[in-house]
Amino acid sequence: MALRFSLVSAFIGLAVILVVSFSYKPGLEHVYDIGRDDANKFVRVKGKISSVDDKGAFYIIRVSEVKEISVVFFKGKNNASLSVGREIEASGRVTPFGNKMEIVAEKVDID
Repeated sequence: MALRFSLVSAFIGLAVILVVSFSYKPGLEHVYDIGRDDANKFVRVKGKISSVDDKGAFYIIRVSEVKEISVVFFKGKNNASLSVGREIEASGRVTPFGNKMEIVAEKVDID
């Protein structure tokens, strides 16, 4: 009886963890707030596309809010039309590149 209760509790706990992990969405960060202290932090930003540079296997997208930040987005299944002036929401990890910070995006949504 105790073994059955333990197994049921474990499966319920795993199910809860899966549901929470798939529904988690990081809070929206302002581009001007992102700095060296945010290195390796998972963030979500929203702004306008100010430039798109196609590098073959990936894009470098400049996203501007009040300040600009580069978003590196690897080509794949979500290759929406990236054009200057469109609204973009990008989620990914902040990484230092030279003396600036950039976001390596895992997900990009174009409005």
